[in-house]
This record gives sequence, structure tokens and C-alpha cells, in this order.
Amino acid sequence: MTTTTIEGTTVEQVTALLVPVDVLRELATVAVAAGTDNTVPNLMGVRLEWSDEGIEAVATDRWRLAHVVWEGKHRGWADNLLTGTPDGAALLPAKELVAYVKSLPKASKRGTPALVAIRPEADGVRFTCDTGNGEVSSMIPTLDGEFPKWRSLLPTEWGAVEAIAMDPKYVADVAKMPTPRHAPVRVRFTMPTRPMVWSGEGECVKWQYLLMPMRTA
Repeated sequence: MTTTTIEGTTVEQVTALLVPVDVLRELATVAVAAGTDNTVPNLMGVRLEWSDEGIEAVATDRWRLAHVVWEGKHRGWADNLLTGTPDGAALLPAKELVAYVKSLPKASKRGTPALVAIRPEADGVRFTCDTGNGEVSSMIPTLDGEFPKWRSLLPTEWGAVEAIAMDPKYVADVAKMPTPRHAPVRVRFTMPTRPMVWSGEGECVKWQYLLMPMRTA
């Protein structure tokens, strides 16, 4: 029998990762930073990384980077992640992931939140949500190519910057990150030639948005 591997996790090893609909919706907000250049298809995706601790999502077009992490175990959802799940990852087309998320039902104000089962299969990753009125399911194929070593891009040192230029359309995308209304957003600077970092917390997740400064005359 052939064993399909998606970056360290085999189909036989993983039954399904279960996450609330709202969590998947917030993870998918990183798609705002995904690339649109067809000549660099590996940057047109959202990378999902999972373990028995939780799930992370990241996207970048080289000029900005968005990162959202759901620490399921620390937020009381340990039972909804497969215990002992091997660490794994998959690179999914951003547009297809966003389209699936938009098809999901809105969060219920009462009762148990709907869950999405995320399961690696031979042809990609299958997402299935039981809405009570039927299933909303989609098989999303994985993208070829290697995703950048994004963790090395996250700043660890901070400094003061007197003036800096930013692309306004990218700054506007910060508002699409999963921050509740009126919640504060933190902005930190490193150096004029290094990314500035916005960060905050959603209802279920924490997020970061990195943006490279612009060159000006």
C-alpha cells in the first residue's frame, strides 16, 4: 500500500484534526499576505503546520508576512486535536482555502460550535464540516515547491525608528486580521531595513503581520 506523506505526516498516521469553524476562519485570514504572481506558485499558498499543541497558518509574498497561531491545548481544546499527532504541514492554494472558509456556516451564538475535520489524503487535504443540515466538504490540493523558512524572518530584537515609509494598501490589510472590534493592535519596529510587526489577538488565536518598509526617493 502506498503511503502518502505531506511534509512529515502520513495519511495513515492522521485520522483528522478537529478545529472550531471560527478558528479555521481566523487562521485563513493570513491569505491577505499570499502572493499573486503565477511565476512563484509556492508563494500563492497558505502553509498550515500542525501538532498536538495546535495549528499555525502563515502566508507571504516576500514583502509582507502574516502568521496566525491557534494554541488549542492552552485554550481548553486539547481533546479536539488528535493526541500524539505527528508534527506535519501542508501548503494549500490561498484562494481555494478562503473559498472553502467562506462556504462555512456562521458561528452559532448558542450551543457547541461547529467543527471542521482536517485530514491529509492522497490528493491533498480534505476539509469537512458537519453543519447539522449536511456536510460542507472540499478536497484542496497541495502546492508544489518549498515554502520560505519563515520562522527565521520573525524579529527577536526591537528598536526605535524616527521615520519609515509603508505601502498603504498593505497597511489596510492589517484590518483584515482576526482582531475583535475595539481591541488594541500592537506595532513594533526593528530597523529601517527590517520588517515592522503588527500583532494582536483574535477570539481564539494570536497573530502577527510583518511588512517590509518601502524605499523612497
